[in-house]
Amino acid sequence: MSQRAKERILDILILLAALGLAVILIYPQYKMAQPTRVRILIDRSVLSLPVFAAEAQGLFKEYKLIPEIVTVEDPAKRRDALYRGECAFTFLPWAMILDEGHPVKVIGSAETRLLRPAEALLALPKSKIKRLRDLNRKKIGLLAETEGYFEELKQHFPLAIKRITEVVIEPEEITTLFSRRRVDCLFLFEPYRSLAVAQGARVIQDAPLAFFIQRGYPVAGYLINRDFIAKDRIGAQRLRNAIDAAFRYIIRNRADAKRLLYDRLNIEGDPANVALVEFQRMRELNEDAIRSYAQRFGLPVNIDSIIARPIDFER
Repeated sequence: MSQRAKERILDILILLAALGLAVILIYPQYKMAQPTRVRILIDRSVLSLPVFAAEAQGLFKEYKLIPEIVTVEDPAKRRDALYRGECAFTFLPWAMILDEGHPVKVIGSAETRLLRPAEALLALPKSKIKRLRDLNRKKIGLLAETEGYFEELKQHFPLAIKRITEVVIEPEEITTLFSRRRVDCLFLFEPYRSLAVAQGARVIQDAPLAFFIQRGYPVAGYLINRDFIAKDRIGAQRLRNAIDAAFRYIIRNRADAKRLLYDRLNIEGDPANVALVEFQRMRELNEDAIRSYAQRFGLPVNIDSIIARPIDFER
């Protein structure tokens, strides 16, 4: 091979090496400059508030996210979509998260407490129900997304309450129930708890989950699909940061967050008496309460395997 041919091959190799180096240096910057599209599943309850806040406060835009937000009331359908990789983020009852191993990482949690009742058992106006034991053989209205919570609650009711008929209702029906008498009482989370009270419903027991099951009852975990984290750590980090910032906003601006909840769910009235769940950021999770809950119901998943840590999002 001639010297000239060798020099030409060397030039080509140098050019290819330069191109490779350019790709290595430039592609991450290009990737960082591009927004990330994420599909997010929510319901129509107080648990959706972090997503509402992230959208209203421009946090998705700030962290270069283009969200597709879809309302799916049934938590089982949200679970299936998350586990199949059909969405990047949602929230689920802790009972679902801990029932078996799943490809998720928990980046936040919501908790209800006796001093911060986000749910209640309520009697309709003019009802003869005065105390908890009067619920026996009565019909109770509840939303589809809260059926699992009520099943747990029934296991801890006094023995005098032997039978309750559950009637699944829609949020739009709550105000009409007072005249139609389809049910005798209600089990509602915010903001529908406050809406029912404003319509004349009487609280039989505030925060029954915390009262009957355990103080500091873990309501739901906020989840990112683990495969999404593995495939797009930049996008996953952006999503985690946006939701974390939304939690921080809610914690610091509770009055504004309550108004936002009413606005996004098209509820009229004064939200001042709404009792928000306690939103816990990734670094503030009440892990002891979650472990206690898992032990109480014999749920097998070790929470250390699913709770996200900062290292999970490092590139």
